[in-house]
Amino acid sequence: MRSLHIFTLIALNTSAVATITHGIFETADFNVPKALIDNGFNVSSILGLSSLVKRSPLEGCSIACDSLKFVVGDWKLSQEAPKTYWSQQQLSVKPRCTFIPTAALEVSTLFLLSRLIQYPFSVKSGGHAAFPASNIEGGITVDLVELNKLVLSADNKTVAVGPGNRWKKVYDYPTPYNLAMVGGHASTVGIGGLTLGGGISHHTNKYGLACDNIASYEMVSASGAIIAFGE
Repeated sequence: MRSLHIFTLIALNTSAVATITHGIFETADFNVPKALIDNGFNVSSILGLSSLVKRSPLEGCSIACDSLKFVVGDWKLSQEAPKTYWSQQQLSVKPRCTFIPTAALEVSTLFLLSRLIQYPFSVKSGGHAAFPASNIEGGITVDLVELNKLVLSADNKTVAVGPGNRWKKVYDYPTPYNLAMVGGHASTVGIGGLTLGGGISHHTNKYGLACDNIASYEMVSASGAIIAFGE
């Protein structure tokens, strides 16, 4: 059985990939409201609340949850925390709302809105941790469960993996092609946390850590840019 590389998509939207030129992450005149407008988000209804938000971060979360629901739809926002955490420590945390993006542009909007309103958030891939790292009390939990794309390359050497996947599904996907991946020991572990944290695998002695086998990442930066980078 052959091993293949992973093209991990932190948030997938192949039609909107930005690049950073000359080492500049964010220009000095970067404008958050304009970036939100460029994303198709109407900020006119929330800009007048900036002074209120500075006095009350929890109110900022409430405003953000309502704003996101209006833009992306009711089904992508929940008042409950995800139920798929591994530990009780994570399950017991109560966010103000849970946001379930389906595209990188929505993740970008969430980040930019956080900068504008100043609310806390956390991001969940698989939620396999013994401490509340991917859930947040009173803030916004971003659950990547719907970013679950799996696409094998034409040459059968890499597979695009959305961060909402867990290793059981990822391992099963290339099996019909007699292919395997360098991934987590436990099948219930998420893609995002393991690959970003190193990733000890059954194949590590031969192929290295999971992170050593990443062909490319796609991520959303704090400035809302969707960036692809790799080997």
